[in-house]
Amino acid sequence: MAPRHHPAIVSALLLTLVCCWSCGREAPVGELRVVSTPAGAAVLVDGVATGATTPASLLLGVGPHRVAVSLAGHLVTPAVRDVPVTAGELATAEFALAALGSLTVTSDPAGAAILVDGIDSGYATPSTFDLVVGEHTLELVLPGFADPAGSHLVDVLVAATPPLDVSLQPAGGLEVVSTPAGADILLDRAPTGRVTPWIFNLPVGEHVVRVARDQHLVAPDSLTVAVAAGDTVTAGFALTPVGDTGTLAVTSLPPGAEVWLDGEPTGAVTPCSFTRPAGSVEVAVALAGFRAPVPLVRTVAAGGSSAADFALTARKVVLFETASAVNCEGCPAMNAMLNNLEVIGGYGHDRVVSIKYSEPIGGYDPHYAANPAGNMGRLSFYQASTTWDWACPSLFFEGDLVVEPHGYPGYGEMVGLLDAALAEDPGFAVVVEVADFHAASLEVTVTVTAARAVSSTQPQLHLAIVENPVVYATPPGSYGETVFHWVMREFATLPTAPLPLAAGESRTYQASIPFVPSWVAANLAAIAFVQDETTLEILQAGAAFDPPASRRTTAGRNRP
Repeated sequence: MAPRHHPAIVSALLLTLVCCWSCGREAPVGELRVVSTPAGAAVLVDGVATGATTPASLLLGVGPHRVAVSLAGHLVTPAVRDVPVTAGELATAEFALAALGSLTVTSDPAGAAILVDGIDSGYATPSTFDLVVGEHTLELVLPGFADPAGSHLVDVLVAATPPLDVSLQPAGGLEVVSTPAGADILLDRAPTGRVTPWIFNLPVGEHVVRVARDQHLVAPDSLTVAVAAGDTVTAGFALTPVGDTGTLAVTSLPPGAEVWLDGEPTGAVTPCSFTRPAGSVEVAVALAGFRAPVPLVRTVAAGGSSAADFALTARKVVLFETASAVNCEGCPAMNAMLNNLEVIGGYGHDRVVSIKYSEPIGGYDPHYAANPAGNMGRLSFYQASTTWDWACPSLFFEGDLVVEPHGYPGYGEMVGLLDAALAEDPGFAVVVEVADFHAASLEVTVTVTAARAVSSTQPQLHLAIVENPVVYATPPGSYGETVFHWVMREFATLPTAPLPLAAGESRTYQASIPFVPSWVAANLAAIAFVQDETTLEILQAGAAFDPPASRRTTAGRNRP
Protein backbone atom coordinates (compact mmCIF):
# COMPACT_ATOMS: atom_id res chain seq x y z
CA MET A 1 0.00 0.00 0.00
CA ALA A 2 1.32 3.49 -0.86
CA PRO A 3 2.21 5.68 2.14
CA ARG A 4 -0.42 8.33 3.25
CA HIS A 5 0.55 11.93 4.03
CA HIS A 6 -1.30 14.70 6.00
CA PRO A 7 -2.94 17.00 3.40
CA ALA A 8 -1.52 20.13 5.14
CA ILE A 9 2.00 18.76 4.89
CA VAL A 10 1.47 17.77 1.26
CA SER A 11 0.07 21.19 0.40
CA ALA A 12 2.93 23.04 1.99
CA LEU A 13 5.48 20.67 0.49
CA LEU A 14 4.09 21.17 -3.02
CA LEU A 15 4.30 24.95 -2.54
CA THR A 16 7.90 24.58 -1.49
CA LEU A 17 8.77 22.28 -4.43
CA VAL A 18 7.17 24.62 -6.93
CA CYS A 19 9.19 27.47 -5.52
CA CYS A 20 12.34 25.38 -5.77
CA TRP A 21 11.68 24.35 -9.39
CA SER A 22 10.89 27.90 -10.43
CA CYS A 23 14.18 29.22 -9.09
CA GLY A 24 16.16 26.29 -10.41
CA ARG A 25 17.56 25.26 -7.07
CA GLU A 26 16.45 23.40 -3.93
CA ALA A 27 15.22 25.82 -1.15
CA PRO A 28 15.63 24.88 2.56
CA VAL A 29 12.40 24.24 4.53
CA GLY A 30 11.32 23.93 8.19
CA GLU A 31 8.25 22.59 10.00
CA LEU A 32 5.62 24.77 11.73
CA ARG A 33 3.19 23.32 14.24
CA VAL A 34 -0.06 25.35 14.66
CA VAL A 35 -2.39 24.53 17.56
CA SER A 36 -5.42 26.20 19.13
CA THR A 37 -7.71 25.72 22.13
CA PRO A 38 -10.30 24.62 21.17
CA ALA A 39 -9.13 22.88 17.98
CA GLY A 40 -10.70 23.13 14.52
CA ALA A 41 -9.61 26.67 13.55
CA ALA A 42 -8.65 27.43 9.92
CA VAL A 43 -4.94 28.23 9.47
CA LEU A 44 -3.65 31.18 7.43
CA VAL A 45 0.03 31.78 6.64
CA ASP A 46 1.15 35.16 5.35
CA GLY A 47 -2.51 36.02 4.70
CA VAL A 48 -3.14 32.93 2.55
CA ALA A 49 -5.52 30.15 3.60
CA THR A 50 -3.68 26.85 3.80
CA GLY A 51 -6.78 24.65 3.86
CA ALA A 52 -5.54 23.13 7.12
CA THR A 53 -7.27 23.27 10.52
CA THR A 54 -5.72 23.09 13.94
CA PRO A 55 -3.85 21.13 15.02
CA ALA A 56 -1.74 21.27 11.82
CA SER A 57 1.89 20.71 10.80
CA LEU A 58 3.17 22.74 7.82
CA LEU A 59 6.45 22.62 5.86
CA LEU A 60 7.41 26.20 5.09
CA GLY A 61 10.31 27.99 3.55
CA VAL A 62 12.95 29.22 5.94
CA GLY A 63 12.37 32.76 7.19
CA PRO A 64 9.72 34.82 9.02
CA HIS A 65 6.03 33.99 8.52
CA ARG A 66 2.85 35.65 9.86
CA VAL A 67 0.45 33.00 11.15
CA ALA A 68 -3.25 33.44 12.03
CA VAL A 69 -6.23 31.21 12.74
CA SER A 70 -9.99 31.79 12.57
CA LEU A 71 -13.07 30.01 13.86
CA ALA A 72 -16.59 31.34 13.42
CA GLY A 73 -18.11 32.70 16.66
CA HIS A 74 -14.79 32.93 18.46
CA LEU A 75 -12.30 35.61 19.43
CA VAL A 76 -8.68 34.64 18.70
CA THR A 77 -5.83 35.64 21.02
CA PRO A 78 -3.40 36.76 19.81
CA ALA A 79 -4.78 37.89 16.44
CA VAL A 80 -1.54 36.93 14.64
CA ARG A 81 1.84 35.49 15.48
CA ASP A 82 5.10 36.26 13.70
CA VAL A 83 7.05 32.98 13.67
CA PRO A 84 10.61 32.47 12.35
CA VAL A 85 11.00 29.11 10.53
CA THR A 86 14.47 27.52 10.63
CA ALA A 87 15.71 24.74 8.33
CA GLY A 88 15.36 21.32 9.86
CA GLU A 89 13.72 22.59 13.07
CA LEU A 90 10.17 22.63 14.49
CA ALA A 91 8.49 25.97 15.25
CA THR A 92 5.21 26.29 17.13
CA ALA A 93 2.37 28.85 17.00
CA GLU A 94 -0.31 28.61 19.73
CA PHE A 95 -3.65 30.43 19.85
CA ALA A 96 -6.46 30.71 22.41
CA LEU A 97 -10.04 30.87 21.12
CA ALA A 98 -12.88 32.28 23.24
CA ALA A 99 -16.54 31.78 22.31
CA LEU A 100 -18.48 34.95 21.51
CA GLY A 101 -22.04 35.95 22.35
CA SER A 102 -24.16 38.83 21.11
CA LEU A 103 -25.34 41.64 23.43
CA THR A 104 -27.78 44.47 22.74
CA VAL A 105 -27.45 47.63 24.84
CA THR A 106 -29.97 50.49 24.77
CA SER A 107 -30.48 53.60 26.90
CA ASP A 108 -32.93 56.42 27.41
CA PRO A 109 -31.77 58.88 26.25
CA ALA A 110 -29.71 57.22 23.52
CA GLY A 111 -26.16 58.06 22.47
CA ALA A 112 -24.33 56.87 25.60
CA ALA A 113 -20.80 55.55 25.13
CA ILE A 114 -20.49 51.89 26.19
CA LEU A 115 -17.54 50.92 28.37
CA VAL A 116 -16.79 47.21 28.76
CA ASP A 117 -14.65 46.20 31.71
CA GLY A 118 -13.51 49.82 32.04
CA ILE A 119 -12.49 50.19 28.37
CA ASP A 120 -14.38 52.21 25.75
CA SER A 121 -15.84 49.68 23.33
CA GLY A 122 -16.26 52.22 20.54
CA TYR A 123 -20.01 51.55 20.53
CA ALA A 124 -22.81 53.91 21.60
CA THR A 125 -26.40 53.08 22.50
CA PRO A 126 -28.33 51.56 20.88
CA SER A 127 -25.86 48.90 19.67
CA THR A 128 -25.58 45.17 19.23
CA PHE A 129 -22.09 43.71 19.37
CA ASP A 130 -20.15 40.57 20.26
CA LEU A 131 -18.38 39.90 23.55
CA VAL A 132 -16.49 36.94 24.91
CA VAL A 133 -18.86 34.61 26.71
CA GLY A 134 -18.83 35.18 30.48
CA GLU A 135 -19.29 38.05 32.94
CA HIS A 136 -18.50 41.64 31.96
CA THR A 137 -18.98 44.98 33.69
CA LEU A 138 -20.71 47.55 31.49
CA GLU A 139 -20.89 51.30 32.10
CA LEU A 140 -22.75 53.94 30.10
CA VAL A 141 -21.37 57.47 29.76
CA LEU A 142 -23.42 60.38 28.43
CA PRO A 143 -22.59 64.03 29.26
CA GLY A 144 -25.20 65.55 31.58
CA PHE A 145 -26.61 62.15 32.56
CA ALA A 146 -25.72 59.31 34.88
CA ASP A 147 -26.69 55.71 35.43
CA PRO A 148 -28.25 55.31 38.91
CA ALA A 149 -26.80 51.78 39.09
CA GLY A 150 -23.30 53.00 38.23
CA SER A 151 -22.43 49.80 36.40
CA HIS A 152 -24.03 46.52 35.33
CA LEU A 153 -22.66 42.99 35.60
CA VAL A 154 -23.77 41.14 32.46
CA ASP A 155 -23.38 37.41 31.86
CA VAL A 156 -22.91 37.05 28.10
CA LEU A 157 -24.16 33.74 26.69
CA VAL A 158 -23.46 32.00 23.37
CA ALA A 159 -27.12 32.46 22.53
CA ALA A 160 -30.05 34.53 23.80
CA THR A 161 -28.24 36.94 26.14
CA PRO A 162 -30.92 39.21 27.68
CA PRO A 163 -30.63 42.80 26.41
CA LEU A 164 -29.46 45.59 28.71
CA ASP A 165 -31.75 48.62 28.82
CA VAL A 166 -30.74 51.54 31.05
CA SER A 167 -32.73 54.63 32.04
CA LEU A 168 -30.27 57.48 32.52
CA GLN A 169 -31.01 60.37 34.88
CA PRO A 170 -29.97 64.02 34.84
CA ALA A 171 -26.60 64.28 36.54
CA GLY A 172 -24.17 66.59 38.23
CA GLY A 173 -20.54 66.39 39.26
CA LEU A 174 -19.02 65.30 42.56
CA GLU A 175 -15.37 66.14 43.18
CA VAL A 176 -13.79 64.18 46.02
CA VAL A 177 -10.52 65.54 47.37
CA SER A 178 -8.32 64.80 50.38
CA THR A 179 -5.24 66.24 52.03
CA PRO A 180 -2.99 64.44 51.37
CA ALA A 181 -4.30 62.83 48.17
CA GLY A 182 -4.40 59.14 47.35
CA ALA A 183 -7.29 58.01 49.57
CA ASP A 184 -9.64 55.27 48.39
CA ILE A 185 -13.15 56.60 47.68
CA LEU A 186 -16.37 54.91 48.79
CA LEU A 187 -19.62 56.21 47.33
CA ASP A 188 -23.00 55.31 48.83
CA ARG A 189 -21.23 52.67 50.97
CA ALA A 190 -19.65 50.90 47.98
CA PRO A 191 -15.98 50.99 46.85
CA THR A 192 -15.48 52.90 43.60
CA GLY A 193 -11.97 51.73 42.71
CA ARG A 194 -10.95 55.42 42.50
CA VAL A 195 -8.62 57.49 44.67
CA THR A 196 -8.61 61.17 45.52
CA PRO A 197 -8.74 63.52 43.75
CA TRP A 198 -11.51 62.30 41.44
CA ILE A 199 -14.62 63.75 39.78
CA PHE A 200 -17.71 61.56 39.45
CA ASN A 201 -20.73 62.02 37.19
CA LEU A 202 -23.70 61.09 39.44
CA PRO A 203 -27.51 61.13 39.39
CA VAL A 204 -29.10 64.19 40.95
CA GLY A 205 -29.83 63.71 44.68
CA GLU A 206 -28.04 62.94 47.93
CA HIS A 207 -24.96 60.74 48.03
CA VAL A 208 -22.83 59.56 50.97
CA VAL A 209 -19.06 59.90 50.49
CA ARG A 210 -16.28 58.32 52.53
CA VAL A 211 -12.55 57.95 51.98
CA ALA A 212 -9.97 55.64 53.54
CA ARG A 213 -6.21 55.34 53.57
CA ASP A 214 -4.00 52.93 55.51
CA GLN A 215 -2.39 54.33 58.67
CA HIS A 216 -4.43 57.54 58.42
CA LEU A 217 -7.35 58.96 60.38
CA VAL A 218 -10.05 60.55 58.21
CA ALA A 219 -12.11 63.59 59.18
CA PRO A 220 -14.98 63.85 58.77
CA ASP A 221 -15.90 60.18 58.84
CA SER A 222 -18.37 60.70 55.98
CA LEU A 223 -20.14 63.48 54.09
CA THR A 224 -23.64 63.57 52.65
CA VAL A 225 -23.66 65.79 49.56
CA ALA A 226 -26.50 66.99 47.35
CA VAL A 227 -25.66 66.68 43.64
CA ALA A 228 -27.52 69.13 41.37
CA ALA A 229 -27.96 68.89 37.59
CA GLY A 230 -25.25 70.69 35.67
CA ASP A 231 -23.30 71.63 38.82
CA THR A 232 -20.27 70.19 40.61
CA VAL A 233 -20.08 69.87 44.39
CA THR A 234 -16.90 69.16 46.33
CA ALA A 235 -16.43 66.75 49.25
CA GLY A 236 -13.18 67.38 51.11
CA PHE A 237 -11.47 65.24 53.73
CA ALA A 238 -8.45 65.71 56.01
CA LEU A 239 -6.14 62.72 56.58
CA THR A 240 -3.95 62.57 59.68
CA PRO A 241 -1.13 60.01 60.09
CA VAL A 242 -1.89 57.63 62.95
CA GLY A 243 1.30 58.70 64.75
CA ASP A 244 -0.19 62.19 65.27
CA THR A 245 -3.38 60.90 66.94
CA GLY A 246 -4.68 60.01 70.38
CA THR A 247 -7.61 58.05 71.85
CA LEU A 248 -10.93 59.46 73.07
CA ALA A 249 -13.23 57.24 75.16
CA VAL A 250 -16.92 58.20 75.49
CA THR A 251 -19.25 56.64 78.08
CA SER A 252 -22.73 57.35 79.41
CA LEU A 253 -25.07 56.12 82.13
CA PRO A 254 -27.26 54.56 80.91
CA PRO A 255 -25.23 53.29 77.94
CA GLY A 256 -26.40 53.19 74.33
CA ALA A 257 -26.33 56.95 73.64
CA GLU A 258 -25.49 58.16 70.14
CA VAL A 259 -22.24 60.14 69.93
CA TRP A 260 -21.49 63.38 68.06
CA LEU A 261 -17.99 64.82 67.62
CA ASP A 262 -17.65 68.48 66.68
CA GLY A 263 -21.33 68.55 65.77
CA GLU A 264 -21.17 65.57 63.41
CA PRO A 265 -22.83 62.19 64.10
CA THR A 266 -20.32 59.34 64.40
CA GLY A 267 -22.74 56.42 64.11
CA ALA A 268 -21.29 55.00 67.32
CA VAL A 269 -23.06 54.51 70.66
CA THR A 270 -21.67 54.55 74.18
CA PRO A 271 -19.45 53.06 75.42
CA CYS A 272 -17.07 53.61 72.51
CA SER A 273 -13.65 55.00 71.67
CA PHE A 274 -12.23 57.00 68.78
CA THR A 275 -8.80 57.62 67.31
CA ARG A 276 -8.61 61.40 66.86
CA PRO A 277 -6.09 63.95 65.60
CA ALA A 278 -4.29 65.76 68.38
CA GLY A 279 -6.28 68.79 69.49
CA SER A 280 -9.59 69.75 71.11
CA VAL A 281 -12.92 68.12 70.24
CA GLU A 282 -16.50 68.80 71.33
CA VAL A 283 -18.33 65.65 72.46
CA ALA A 284 -22.11 65.38 72.64
CA VAL A 285 -24.43 62.42 73.24
CA ALA A 286 -28.15 61.74 72.85
CA LEU A 287 -30.38 58.91 73.99
CA ALA A 288 -34.09 58.62 73.26
CA GLY A 289 -36.16 59.45 76.33
CA PHE A 290 -33.35 61.38 78.06
CA ARG A 291 -32.46 65.04 78.24
CA ALA A 292 -29.53 66.08 76.03
CA PRO A 293 -26.62 66.85 78.37
CA VAL A 294 -24.32 69.82 77.92
CA PRO A 295 -21.56 68.94 75.40
CA LEU A 296 -18.06 68.40 76.78
CA VAL A 297 -14.83 69.72 75.25
CA ARG A 298 -11.85 67.38 75.54
CA THR A 299 -8.22 67.75 74.46
CA VAL A 300 -6.67 64.76 72.71
CA ALA A 301 -2.88 64.52 72.92
CA ALA A 302 -0.74 62.69 70.35
CA GLY A 303 -0.16 59.20 71.68
CA GLY A 304 -2.33 59.89 74.73
CA SER A 305 -5.91 59.19 75.82
CA SER A 306 -8.82 61.24 77.17
CA ALA A 307 -12.37 60.49 78.27
CA ALA A 308 -15.82 62.10 78.15
CA ASP A 309 -18.32 60.65 80.63
CA PHE A 310 -21.99 61.61 80.69
CA ALA A 311 -24.63 61.05 83.40
CA LEU A 312 -28.02 61.24 81.66
CA THR A 313 -31.30 62.44 83.13
CA ALA A 314 -34.61 60.96 81.97
CA ARG A 315 -37.03 63.38 80.31
CA LYS A 316 -40.38 63.38 82.09
CA VAL A 317 -43.44 62.69 79.92
CA VAL A 318 -46.74 63.65 81.56
CA LEU A 319 -49.92 61.66 80.98
CA PHE A 320 -53.41 62.78 81.77
CA GLU A 321 -56.48 60.62 81.23
CA THR A 322 -60.01 61.92 80.71
CA ALA A 323 -63.52 60.56 81.03
CA SER A 324 -65.67 62.00 78.26
CA ALA A 325 -68.65 61.36 75.97
CA VAL A 326 -70.02 62.72 72.72
CA ASN A 327 -73.30 63.52 74.52
CA CYS A 328 -71.63 65.21 77.51
CA GLU A 329 -72.63 68.86 77.90
CA GLY A 330 -69.42 70.01 79.59
CA CYS A 331 -67.00 67.92 77.54
CA PRO A 332 -66.50 70.34 74.62
CA ALA A 333 -65.13 72.97 77.02
CA MET A 334 -62.68 70.53 78.62
CA ASN A 335 -61.59 69.22 75.24
CA ALA A 336 -60.99 72.76 73.96
CA MET A 337 -58.92 73.63 77.04
CA LEU A 338 -56.75 70.58 76.66
CA ASN A 339 -56.22 71.28 72.97
CA ASN A 340 -55.17 74.85 73.86
CA LEU A 341 -52.43 73.47 76.07
CA GLU A 342 -50.85 72.06 72.94
CA VAL A 343 -51.71 74.81 70.44
CA ILE A 344 -51.26 77.88 72.68
CA GLY A 345 -49.22 76.56 75.60
CA GLY A 346 -46.73 74.76 73.37
CA TYR A 347 -46.74 71.50 75.30
CA GLY A 348 -45.67 69.10 72.56
CA HIS A 349 -46.18 65.37 72.38
CA ASP A 350 -42.60 64.77 73.49
CA ARG A 351 -43.65 66.13 76.90
CA VAL A 352 -47.42 65.62 77.28
CA VAL A 353 -49.74 62.86 76.04
CA SER A 354 -53.34 62.01 76.81
CA ILE A 355 -55.84 59.15 76.68
CA LYS A 356 -59.59 59.75 76.43
CA TYR A 357 -61.95 57.04 77.72
CA SER A 358 -65.57 57.23 76.57
CA GLU A 359 -68.81 56.67 78.46
CA PRO A 360 -72.30 55.89 77.09
CA ILE A 361 -73.83 58.95 78.74
CA GLY A 362 -76.92 60.61 77.27
CA GLY A 363 -77.24 58.16 74.41
CA TYR A 364 -75.16 56.27 71.88
CA ASP A 365 -71.43 57.01 71.92
CA PRO A 366 -69.49 55.64 68.91
CA HIS A 367 -66.15 55.73 70.75
CA TYR A 368 -67.50 53.70 73.67
CA ALA A 369 -69.29 51.30 71.29
CA ALA A 370 -66.06 50.66 69.39
CA ASN A 371 -64.42 49.19 72.54
CA PRO A 372 -66.78 48.87 75.53
CA ALA A 373 -64.47 46.53 77.47
CA GLY A 374 -61.40 48.74 77.09
CA ASN A 375 -63.24 51.91 78.10
CA MET A 376 -65.17 50.40 80.99
CA GLY A 377 -62.16 48.48 82.31
CA ARG A 378 -60.03 51.59 82.77
CA LEU A 379 -62.88 53.76 84.08
CA SER A 380 -63.89 51.06 86.55
CA PHE A 381 -60.32 50.98 87.86
CA TYR A 382 -60.45 54.68 88.73
CA GLN A 383 -64.01 54.49 90.07
CA ALA A 384 -62.98 51.75 92.48
CA SER A 385 -59.69 53.42 93.50
CA THR A 386 -60.76 57.08 93.89
CA THR A 387 -63.78 59.20 94.85
CA TRP A 388 -64.73 59.57 91.20
CA ASP A 389 -68.51 59.23 90.73
CA TRP A 390 -68.63 58.23 87.03
CA ALA A 391 -69.54 61.79 85.99
CA CYS A 392 -67.92 63.46 83.00
CA PRO A 393 -66.06 65.49 82.03
CA SER A 394 -63.36 64.40 84.47
CA LEU A 395 -59.56 64.44 84.30
CA PHE A 396 -56.96 62.28 86.01
CA PHE A 397 -53.59 64.06 86.07
CA GLU A 398 -50.79 61.49 86.38
CA GLY A 399 -53.34 59.15 88.01
CA ASP A 400 -54.64 61.82 90.41
CA LEU A 401 -58.29 62.98 90.35
CA VAL A 402 -57.44 66.65 90.86
CA VAL A 403 -61.06 67.81 91.13
CA GLU A 404 -63.25 65.56 93.31
CA PRO A 405 -65.64 63.79 92.90
CA HIS A 406 -65.50 64.83 89.24
CA GLY A 407 -64.35 67.69 87.01
CA TYR A 408 -61.10 69.12 85.70
CA PRO A 409 -58.66 71.97 86.52
CA GLY A 410 -58.77 75.24 84.65
CA TYR A 411 -56.16 76.26 82.07
CA GLY A 412 -53.96 78.16 84.52
CA GLU A 413 -53.99 75.38 87.10
CA MET A 414 -53.17 72.83 84.38
CA VAL A 415 -50.16 74.88 83.30
CA GLY A 416 -48.89 74.92 86.88
CA LEU A 417 -49.42 71.19 87.28
CA LEU A 418 -47.65 70.46 83.98
CA ASP A 419 -44.65 72.66 84.67
CA ALA A 420 -44.15 71.12 88.11
CA ALA A 421 -44.45 67.56 86.79
CA LEU A 422 -42.17 68.19 83.81
CA ALA A 423 -39.44 69.48 86.12
CA GLU A 424 -39.28 66.13 87.93
CA ASP A 425 -36.62 63.50 87.34
CA PRO A 426 -38.46 60.17 87.00
CA GLY A 427 -35.17 58.26 86.96
CA PHE A 428 -36.09 56.19 83.93
CA ALA A 429 -37.40 56.59 80.38
CA VAL A 430 -40.13 54.79 78.46
CA VAL A 431 -39.43 54.61 74.72
CA VAL A 432 -42.12 53.28 72.36
CA GLU A 433 -41.57 52.09 68.80
CA VAL A 434 -44.11 50.76 66.28
CA ALA A 435 -42.75 48.87 63.26
CA ASP A 436 -45.56 50.00 60.93
CA PHE A 437 -48.79 51.76 61.88
CA HIS A 438 -50.24 50.72 58.50
CA ALA A 439 -49.68 46.97 58.95
CA ALA A 440 -52.37 44.40 59.69
CA SER A 441 -50.95 44.18 63.19
CA LEU A 442 -49.26 46.94 65.18
CA GLU A 443 -46.01 45.44 66.45
CA VAL A 444 -45.11 47.57 69.46
CA THR A 445 -41.77 47.59 71.29
CA VAL A 446 -41.54 49.30 74.67
CA THR A 447 -38.11 49.86 76.21
CA VAL A 448 -37.76 50.94 79.83
CA THR A 449 -34.28 52.26 80.72
CA ALA A 450 -33.05 53.58 84.08
CA ALA A 451 -30.45 56.28 84.67
CA ARG A 452 -30.46 55.49 88.40
CA ALA A 453 -31.93 52.79 90.60
CA VAL A 454 -35.74 52.97 90.48
CA SER A 455 -38.36 50.99 92.38
CA SER A 456 -42.10 51.11 93.09
CA THR A 457 -44.57 49.33 95.37
CA GLN A 458 -46.77 47.79 92.68
CA PRO A 459 -45.60 48.92 89.21
CA GLN A 460 -47.60 48.04 86.11
CA LEU A 461 -46.85 48.71 82.45
CA HIS A 462 -49.89 49.69 80.35
CA LEU A 463 -50.20 50.25 76.60
CA ALA A 464 -52.90 52.23 74.80
CA ILE A 465 -53.53 52.78 71.10
CA VAL A 466 -55.17 56.18 70.60
CA GLU A 467 -56.43 58.04 67.55
CA ASN A 468 -55.76 61.76 67.42
CA PRO A 469 -57.84 63.31 65.98
CA VAL A 470 -61.05 61.46 65.16
CA VAL A 471 -62.99 63.68 62.75
CA TYR A 472 -66.64 63.55 61.68
CA ALA A 473 -68.44 65.34 58.87
CA THR A 474 -71.46 65.83 61.14
CA PRO A 475 -71.58 65.81 64.98
CA PRO A 476 -72.04 62.29 66.39
CA GLY A 477 -73.43 63.69 69.66
CA SER A 478 -75.69 66.35 71.07
CA TYR A 479 -73.29 69.28 71.56
CA GLY A 480 -71.84 70.01 68.14
CA GLU A 481 -68.37 68.48 68.42
CA THR A 482 -66.93 66.98 65.23
CA VAL A 483 -63.25 66.74 66.22
CA PHE A 484 -62.19 64.49 69.12
CA HIS A 485 -58.62 64.11 70.40
CA TRP A 486 -56.72 61.20 71.96
CA VAL A 487 -59.59 58.72 71.62
CA MET A 488 -58.66 55.35 73.15
CA ARG A 489 -58.96 52.55 70.58
CA GLU A 490 -57.26 49.65 72.38
CA PHE A 491 -55.88 49.13 75.87
CA ALA A 492 -53.57 46.40 77.15
CA THR A 493 -51.70 45.66 80.35
CA LEU A 494 -48.35 43.95 79.88
CA PRO A 495 -47.87 40.97 82.22
CA THR A 496 -44.35 41.63 83.54
CA ALA A 497 -43.63 44.33 86.14
CA PRO A 498 -41.22 46.93 84.66
CA LEU A 499 -39.62 47.86 87.99
CA PRO A 500 -37.33 47.72 89.92
CA LEU A 501 -34.44 48.72 87.66
CA ALA A 502 -30.80 49.14 88.54
CA ALA A 503 -28.83 52.14 87.27
CA GLY A 504 -28.12 51.66 83.57
CA GLU A 505 -30.46 48.66 83.31
CA SER A 506 -32.84 48.35 80.36
CA ARG A 507 -35.77 46.01 79.68
CA THR A 508 -37.73 45.52 76.47
CA TYR A 509 -41.36 44.42 76.08
CA GLN A 510 -43.29 43.38 72.97
CA ALA A 511 -47.00 43.65 72.16
CA SER A 512 -49.05 42.91 69.05
CA ILE A 513 -52.27 44.90 68.53
CA PRO A 514 -54.54 43.93 65.57
CA PHE A 515 -55.27 46.89 63.30
CA VAL A 516 -58.95 47.77 62.94
CA PRO A 517 -59.89 48.92 59.39
CA SER A 518 -61.98 51.85 60.68
CA TRP A 519 -58.88 53.42 62.26
CA VAL A 520 -56.92 56.07 60.35
CA ALA A 521 -53.35 54.80 60.59
CA ALA A 522 -51.79 58.23 60.01
CA ASN A 523 -53.58 59.52 63.15
CA LEU A 524 -52.61 56.70 65.49
CA ALA A 525 -50.27 56.83 68.48
CA ALA A 526 -49.05 54.14 70.84
CA ILE A 527 -48.76 55.31 74.46
CA ALA A 528 -47.04 53.25 77.15
CA PHE A 529 -46.93 54.23 80.81
CA VAL A 530 -45.82 52.86 84.17
CA GLN A 531 -48.28 53.28 87.03
CA ASP A 532 -47.99 52.36 90.69
CA GLU A 533 -51.23 50.46 91.25
CA THR A 534 -51.08 51.20 94.98
CA THR A 535 -50.62 54.99 94.90
CA LEU A 536 -52.13 55.38 91.38
CA GLU A 537 -49.19 57.64 90.49
CA ILE A 538 -48.10 57.47 86.87
CA LEU A 539 -44.33 57.36 87.15
CA GLN A 540 -43.39 57.78 83.50
CA ALA A 541 -44.86 57.63 79.99
CA GLY A 542 -43.73 57.51 76.38
CA ALA A 543 -45.35 57.49 72.95
CA ALA A 544 -44.77 56.74 69.27
CA PHE A 545 -46.46 58.55 66.40
CA ASP A 546 -46.64 57.97 62.65
CA PRO A 547 -46.50 60.44 61.07
CA PRO A 548 -45.74 63.43 63.34
CA ALA A 549 -48.86 65.21 64.57
CA SER A 550 -48.40 68.13 62.18
CA ARG A 551 -49.11 65.86 59.22
CA ARG A 552 -52.14 63.99 60.56
CA THR A 553 -55.27 63.98 58.48
CA THR A 554 -58.40 65.91 59.48
CA ALA A 555 -60.61 64.61 56.68
CA GLY A 556 -64.26 64.47 57.73
CA ARG A 557 -65.99 61.10 58.00
CA ASN A 558 -68.81 59.34 59.79
CA ARG A 559 -67.60 56.20 61.51
CA PRO A 560 -67.02 54.76 64.98
